[in-house]
Amino acid sequence: MKVGIVSRAFDRFGEARYEKMKELGFSAVDFSMANTKDSLYLCSDEDFCRQLRLEKKHAHKYGIEFTQIHGPWRVPIKDFTEEDRAERMEKMKKAVRAAAILGAGAMVIHPIMPFGIFDVEKQKTEETWALNLTFMRELVAYGAEHGVTVCLENMPFATFSISKPEQILQMIDAVENEYFKMCLDMGHVNVFPELSLVDELKRCQGVIRALHVHDNNGKSDNHALPYFGTVDWETVGETLANMDLPCPFSYETAPPARLPLPIYETYLKSMVDIAREITKA
Repeated sequence: MKVGIVSRAFDRFGEARYEKMKELGFSAVDFSMANTKDSLYLCSDEDFCRQLRLEKKHAHKYGIEFTQIHGPWRVPIKDFTEEDRAERMEKMKKAVRAAAILGAGAMVIHPIMPFGIFDVEKQKTEETWALNLTFMRELVAYGAEHGVTVCLENMPFATFSISKPEQILQMIDAVENEYFKMCLDMGHVNVFPELSLVDELKRCQGVIRALHVHDNNGKSDNHALPYFGTVDWETVGETLANMDLPCPFSYETAPPARLPLPIYETYLKSMVDIAREITKA
């Protein structure tokens, strides 16, 4: 499998970021458009296209492929009103266009959360699902027009009704569109003690179009490096070896930003080594 990583992990290298990715052994990148206050959302359409085409040119010069992007995710959550959701849809569609320009075939998104992450406790499950179905059908149709597969990500919230992979599968089945698939977030699965990451990989393999790779202590979503948490990576690696997934082993974690640069680079190189050890690539 190719080894990918979130784009923010290389922000500190500036214009040399893709050259550094290649040097350290990465070949794919998950381009972040999660922050809706980012300049790409605020600039003119002309500048939007120009910046993304230049980004693609720089990456391809060093053999780096945009395999996925991360669509809008707002903290604190802001999906509560019809106006909020319309504004988010506008940003989502702009991110779809970005994915198409970059040549990324997949855009990872979170479910919308019109009642926050506590819809189960608030007895708002049915409303949450209805609003998500409406939202996803519109967004996925737009993605299909641009050749971009929308990948719904499983979440780490036990109190939210569209969190577990099984629930993501149900949403995908309900939308019924070949451009609607799953991003399986390994760390998010691991926070549910009743779930097995290996079992979920096998259950979902037919609809997985993107991966988020990270580890944790089995309780909190702290995006640790593999082997720094409780995931059984040997068994996960054996499972991945027997699957033909159309996506890279893509990290959603990065070195601590305060690390001195030489150590930061060593950390990144170790991430590639760990990925190759897990996948036996």
